[in-house]
Amino acid sequence: MDSDDKKSLAMFGFRRSGIRNKKAARAILLISLLVIALAVWFVIFRH
Repeated sequence: MDSDDKKSLAMFGFRRSGIRNKKAARAILLISLLVIALAVWFVIFRH
């Protein structure tokens, strides 16, 4: 899965849940990206 696929999936999810507030959507996206980054960092540096 490419990052573009994840992006479009996230945007699709936002549209589905009816989030109209762009600031809220951006905050959710930033938080999820942060969580993904932390998970990737954890997996890489755990080995």
